[in-house]
Amino acid sequence: MKLKYSAKIKLLLFLLLISIFAFACSSATIDKNVVSNEKTSEYNTDVTVTEAPHDTSEPDDITEGSYIEPVTENTDETIVLEDGTETDIEVSEEDQGSDAAVSEEPAEEPQKENIQAEENTPKEKSKTQKTKIADKTIRKFVKNLEKTTDIPTICVYTKDNAEVISRETYVNCTVYTLNCDEEYKLIGNEAGIRVRGNSTAYGGNVSMIRKNQVPYRIKFSKKTNMLGLNDGAECKSWVLVKAEYDLLKNDIAFRLGRTILHDYNYCSDGTLVHVYLNGVFKGVYELCEQSQVNKHRINIPETLKNYTSTDIAYLVEIDNYGEKPCFSVNYNGAEFTDINGATKKFKAVFYSVKSDVYSDAQTKYIKKYVNNVFKVLYEACENENYYFLNDNNDLVAAKKKKLKVKDENGNLKDPAEVVAESVLDLDSVVDLYLVYEIAKDRDVGEGSFYMYADFSADSTDRRLTFTCPWDFEWAYEGSAQGIYAGAFNPDSFAEIYEERSNPWFVLLMKQDWFVERVRSRWEELRTPDEQGTDPISRCMMEEKELLQTYKNDLARQGNNACKKAEALISWTEKRFSWLDGWLMDDKRDQT
Repeated sequence: MKLKYSAKIKLLLFLLLISIFAFACSSATIDKNVVSNEKTSEYNTDVTVTEAPHDTSEPDDITEGSYIEPVTENTDETIVLEDGTETDIEVSEEDQGSDAAVSEEPAEEPQKENIQAEENTPKEKSKTQKTKIADKTIRKFVKNLEKTTDIPTICVYTKDNAEVISRETYVNCTVYTLNCDEEYKLIGNEAGIRVRGNSTAYGGNVSMIRKNQVPYRIKFSKKTNMLGLNDGAECKSWVLVKAEYDLLKNDIAFRLGRTILHDYNYCSDGTLVHVYLNGVFKGVYELCEQSQVNKHRINIPETLKNYTSTDIAYLVEIDNYGEKPCFSVNYNGAEFTDINGATKKFKAVFYSVKSDVYSDAQTKYIKKYVNNVFKVLYEACENENYYFLNDNNDLVAAKKKKLKVKDENGNLKDPAEVVAESVLDLDSVVDLYLVYEIAKDRDVGEGSFYMYADFSADSTDRRLTFTCPWDFEWAYEGSAQGIYAGAFNPDSFAEIYEERSNPWFVLLMKQDWFVERVRSRWEELRTPDEQGTDPISRCMMEEKELLQTYKNDLARQGNNACKKAEALISWTEKRFSWLDGWLMDDKRDQT
């Protein structure tokens, strides 16, 4: 019996040991899972950078609207300094730690069933940390620039240091600005950037774009102001026009435009800047505004998406490239003798529609309108046949009674002026003429010349209005004397570049009543204020001050750019003097 009982005791002890061993194994497995969960929770405290698709579809004439948001990511830690050398700016472990501490947040306890081992891996954590280091490196570079320059500066960093060589495809980027008021500083604002322009961008030749300074268009993902331009107005699209060899062509023209144009009309604001692309100095540029329909720019109603009726506002551009949608204007196919005595046939050109249109009917409507406005003008000025336009934009013979209109002094107006004023905003025509005549622009009738007409339901003025002076690359050359914007191109120029004059100005400058309007406006602009300075002279004072303030920074353009800028200012002042003699001293025989 003793042996039998002893055997039972041993059996029970054996079973007890087996149970204890099994319990210990189970506890170890649970602890292992807990540790795994804690590690996964630690990885989840980092933010993962996600990519957004490229915007590859937007042409130059788009208005404010849709945008594919770019990503902010630059993992290259090498920066090219102003002298062209590369440097690796060190980021201390302390800086890295403090940066992580700011962004890190306590992680919630993960649910067991949602744990995914493949997410938030150490590799992705390393990538995120590298992005933070690159961002800090960029900021240090920008901060160092601010210590060594005075001129407003724009730094653009593309995603993965991608090249900017396309005129159609935006490259995702971040934008930084410095040397400006604190409220207008941009620190890594998301945007897209692409090359813009035609001849200034070498027709899109990638090899030439890589070798030379080219203009750019920046489009932010959110409405943003740059450097306080246009009284701080926030818009998505901004333009960087290369400053060329004499720096100030566009800056002078824009400054004069903002001074000469009436308040209801629009001329781009602008300022000279340094531009860096991925840490490389690209040159001196004029930062200015995109020529577009916008309440802060060309302030006419935007077309509702997919609206096909013709009762909308239209912005058009004389455009020798014929970017669609476009239409042709043949200027009656007329032969004409200009104010200088040259006789030529008006050259037919394309007009591109720069506002949104959604039907062929809309394009045909504005084509008929523009062609018939010119016909009204031509018939009145050249043939003494007087017409008005009806609601369908058809020509209707003017009754004699309708032509008897008195001016502010009680004198009867010229009948040609009466009908011209019915279809054209003549104040806008006079203002634009003066801007282009001062600059002696020989390309005024072939490209980048804008006008609009508003046929929307709430419109109070359907007349054709000239607006938004732009593109002064072929200006400020030769003698400071003579009439150029209001005449045909000289044969020596036209034989090489074809006729590029503006028939609207050529036709109107033969009319005494129009020249009198030009004279009256010029005298107004040359009238001194209480400080003894007239608005036109003040423009040149501001240009001289700009040149003096940033002389050292502007000299980086090379090729004696500052001396050439001084010569350009001197030429423009001589141009003022000649216009004074012609318009204010009644010496039209000087032409």
